[in-house]
Amino acid sequence: MARPDEFGDDLGQPVGSASAPQRSRGRSGGKRSKKKGQGSSTAKVVLIVLGVMGILGLALVIGVGFWIYNAVSAGVDQLEQTVAEADFEQLIDEGVSELESAQQEHLQNTLLPQASPGFSGPGEFMDEPDGPLPEETLTLEQAAESGLQISLHLTREEPLEVFGFFPNDAVFALLSFQGPLVASGFAYGHFDFDAVDDTGRKLTLAEPLHGQFGGDPSAEFIELDHFFLERPDELVLAMGITGPARGAKQMKSFNGSLKLRTRTTVVVDNVRSKVGETLDDEHLKAAGPFMIVRPTEQDGDANSTVVVVCRGSRRQQHDVRLIDSDGQEYHTAVWRHHSDDESRYALESTQPLPDGIGLRITLAGSARELTVPFAFENVALNDGKAVMFPGVPDAGSSDATADGDQARVIPASFEWDLESDDVGANGETGDLTWRYRNETERGLVALNGAALVRIADGEFDEIDRSYLENTDYPRKIVPGSLNNNRLRPGTVLGLRTAEGNYAKLRVKGYVALHDFSFPGASILTEDWKEFALNKPNRTDYHIEVEWVLFEDRQ
Repeated sequence: MARPDEFGDDLGQPVGSASAPQRSRGRSGGKRSKKKGQGSSTAKVVLIVLGVMGILGLALVIGVGFWIYNAVSAGVDQLEQTVAEADFEQLIDEGVSELESAQQEHLQNTLLPQASPGFSGPGEFMDEPDGPLPEETLTLEQAAESGLQISLHLTREEPLEVFGFFPNDAVFALLSFQGPLVASGFAYGHFDFDAVDDTGRKLTLAEPLHGQFGGDPSAEFIELDHFFLERPDELVLAMGITGPARGAKQMKSFNGSLKLRTRTTVVVDNVRSKVGETLDDEHLKAAGPFMIVRPTEQDGDANSTVVVVCRGSRRQQHDVRLIDSDGQEYHTAVWRHHSDDESRYALESTQPLPDGIGLRITLAGSARELTVPFAFENVALNDGKAVMFPGVPDAGSSDATADGDQARVIPASFEWDLESDDVGANGETGDLTWRYRNETERGLVALNGAALVRIADGEFDEIDRSYLENTDYPRKIVPGSLNNNRLRPGTVLGLRTAEGNYAKLRVKGYVALHDFSFPGASILTEDWKEFALNKPNRTDYHIEVEWVLFEDRQ
C-alpha cells in the first residue's frame, strides 16, 4: 500500500507535519489506487479485442491473396496452353494476306479517277453525280414511248398525304407518275403547274408542296428513295389547291411539268432461266456484256443464288438487284469480286428463290435530267379522276370487234377493262395492260388487284368458271420479252379481274406498230399515228387475245 505523502504533489497540496491532513491524504490515496486498477483491466480488454481483430484481418488478407494467386495461376496456364496450340505460321500468313489485299484495294482505288463509278450493293451508290446533268425535255410522245403513265385525282376530302392548314373550299390533287422512268429515278423536283377552273379562275397552291421524304419539290430536287414508295415505279405528289370560284364544277385545265433525274435501267424477267446466256439488250451489250452464270459452291446454293458476270468496264456498273414479279426488290446479300477483265456479283438469298425472279441492272454514267410534261382537261372537282396516256391524251372509249368473236387487240400502254370491254379505261377500273418498253421488257400486267395465271398446256375450250375459281393466281406480270416470251400464240391464261370476276384468255398473235387497221384502232389519235410512222416498224407492238368473261352469278 502506497504511503499517503507520496501523493502530495499529485494532489496539488503542500506537504505538512499535521496528522489530520496526512490521514486525509492517505484516504484519498487509497481511493486513487482502486481506480487505477480498474483502468488497467479496461486496457487489457481493448488490447485483446485489437489482437483478435488483427488476427482476423491477417487471415482475410491471406485468403484474398491465396484466391488471387489461384486466379493468376489459372490464367497463366490457359495462356500457356493457347500459345502452345497456336499455329503462328498460319497466323502470320493470314495477316500478310490481309495486308496485301488491303494494299491492293487501296492501290486500285487510288488508280481509279475520283469521279469514276463503281458497283455498289443495295442502298449504297458510289457514282452520285457531282456536277450538272445532261438535260432533256420530253414530249408527250417520247414519254409515251418510255411507258410513263400520269394520272390525276381531284377531291374535296383532305387526303392523309398532304400537310398544312387548308381553307374549307380547298381542292386536293393527287398527281401520279408511274413507269420505268420512276423506277430508274433517283431524284425529283422543280414541279410547276398551272390550273384554271371552268369559270376562268386561276388556282394556286394553298400550302407549300411537301415531298414524300421532306423538302419542297417545287423549289429543289428531293431524293427518290424507292424503299418508301408504295410501288417501286410510282411517285405520287399530293397537294392542296386554293378554292375554285362559286359554281365551278370542273378543272378546265391542269398543266405543268416535273423534273426527274434517272439512270438507264434494264429489267430482266425470269433471270434463272437465262443461266449460261448473254443478256440480249443493247444497253447491256454496250456496257458489258452481262451474262448469267451457274453459281459455284463458293457462291452459294443454286436454288437461292443468282450470279451476274460483267466483262466490261467496272465504271459502267451502278446497281444490281433481284426483283419479284411486282417489281419490288427481293432482299439478298451481294458478294462482289472485281478483276482486271470482269466483275462478278453473287446475289444470295437465305431461302430458295421463287419462280420468275427478275433482275434489275442500273448502269452508271447514264444519269440525266428529264423534264416530264403533263396536261389534263375538264376533270371534275369533286372526286374527278383522269389518266393521261402520254401521246394519246384523248383516249376514252374503244371500238367493239366487228364480228363479235370476242377477240381484242390491246394497244401498247393502254388499259383494258374486261367487264365493259373498254380499252382506254381509267386507272381504277382497268384489269390488264400490255406494257411495251422494248424488245426485252414487255408483258401483260394485271392492274388494280387483278391477277394472272399461265395455264400450261391448257385446253381453252374446256376451261370453265369452276376451273378458274379453284385456280391460284400468283402473278401480276406475264413476260412476253423476246428472250423470255411466255405469251407465244396459243398461250392460255386465267385472269381474276379487279371486280372479282374470272376470265380465260388465249394469245392470238401480235399487231405491228404501223398497222392501224385492227378493230379498235380508232383509239389511236392522228398525232400518235404520225409519231409511230416516224419510228422503225415493230411487228409485235400490240397484242391480240381471245377471251371469255365469267361474271358473278345473280
